[in-house]
Amino acid sequence: MQAGWPVRLRAIIAEFEGGNQAAFARKLALSKQAVSKLLGGAVPSGATLEQLVRSYPTVNLEYLLTGRGPVRDPGLRSGVAHERGAAEVVGRLEGFVRELRERYGEEGERRAIVAPVIPSKPPSDEEGRERA
Repeated sequence: MQAGWPVRLRAIIAEFEGGNQAAFARKLALSKQAVSKLLGGAVPSGATLEQLVRSYPTVNLEYLLTGRGPVRDPGLRSGVAHERGAAEVVGRLEGFVRELRERYGEEGERRAIVAPVIPSKPPSDEEGRERA
């Protein structure tokens, strides 16, 4: 089952910070208000996603982006493998952003992330017709 962005973010905060939103905000250098907006469904910037992956290198990138799989990547461990895993995750995220830019251009990048990956709300009838 795919979880919406706010549900996934709450699960990540619970898994890595015991549900402490203030600790999560500090670790990502975000204000508490910014975290509240994200939990309310605001779409994170690429920089915020990158900081999240760098701060929590064992987060499962597939879960982060789609809601599929466990919150933690079971293949990533501590120590050297952990560092290699973090680099791999950041590389995959950078590749994902590059692919979006190539496919949709700079202007369409944000829309591309909002629509298929991290839907903040269902599209209105007008938006649905636009995509068709």
